[in-house]
Amino acid sequence: MISQTRNPNQTRSAWSQYWELDGAHEQRAVGGPRYRATFEQFWRDQLEPEFAARSSLRVLDAACGDGAVTRHCAAIWQGHQDCTLDLHATDCSKRALAAIDALSLPGGPSLVVADAKSLPYAQGAFDCVLSQCGLEYAGLAAFETAAGLVAPGGCLMALVHHDQGLIHQECGGHHDLLSAIADSAVFEHGKALFDLQRLGDSGEIAPEAVADAAAEVGRELAGLLAGLDAYPRDGARQHAERLLQDFSALCARHTAYAPDQACQWLEFHQGALMAFRLRMQSMLTAGQGEAEMGQLEAVLADAGLGQIETGILGAADTGQPLAWSLRACAA
Repeated sequence: MISQTRNPNQTRSAWSQYWELDGAHEQRAVGGPRYRATFEQFWRDQLEPEFAARSSLRVLDAACGDGAVTRHCAAIWQGHQDCTLDLHATDCSKRALAAIDALSLPGGPSLVVADAKSLPYAQGAFDCVLSQCGLEYAGLAAFETAAGLVAPGGCLMALVHHDQGLIHQECGGHHDLLSAIADSAVFEHGKALFDLQRLGDSGEIAPEAVADAAAEVGRELAGLLAGLDAYPRDGARQHAERLLQDFSALCARHTAYAPDQACQWLEFHQGALMAFRLRMQSMLTAGQGEAEMGQLEAVLADAGLGQIETGILGAADTGQPLAWSLRACAA
């Protein structure tokens, strides 16, 4: 069944960190940017008829992240200036919304921090309620809430994580790679090295003992770096390579760094790695199969939506699944 992501507070914090770091640099390549044109075409196909048929359109991008759908909607509206657009976007992360606000998008979207399960709008407030791989993180209750916001004659349109899709597979590989590092003891060994460095600096142990410990951590890091060859050279591997290389340089020149500062560096990057892994785990948990999509259809029907259509959005080059597509309308 569709269930809320585990450890929701930790997951929310991990995603907030991601948005705060502007997509966490090379991590930005995780989860589908290579398929951006396919997603954009999907939304153009869905929204162009809505703009063409109406003199005004009230739109909500729910669980919007950094506003991919909001951006698509604003861009499409540029070709339909005769239609008045009332555009809203919500997410639980104010940092994600700040990223949208900084874009100064056409249509001036209204941005509200809100949990997807409890959105601060009146029933039937929107002609189109949209979501791109967002609502499923909050579970079935979020879809039920979204359905209630659809006005008569309006539609709920969503892309939903596919548990056999290319993005899901990519996230699984990233999770495995990150787990290989996170579950090793290398960060603890690095911190222990700098605890020894303190003792060496005070003359309590011989410098050779510290050097031996540094060499041992260096060998451990070299083994982890070599193990990265088993993974594709993508965002997660680039992140891991840079981290392990910097960690290796830190150990090789351990006497050049203050132990307290070195341990702070290790704590920060260990936390960032764990947050990256948690984001990948949340994406894996959000992946839905046929049974879950059937359950979702039943929830939408119970909420009063009809003409429910579920399909698969495939990659343009291979046709392999990227996400489930969903459209449901209010009479």
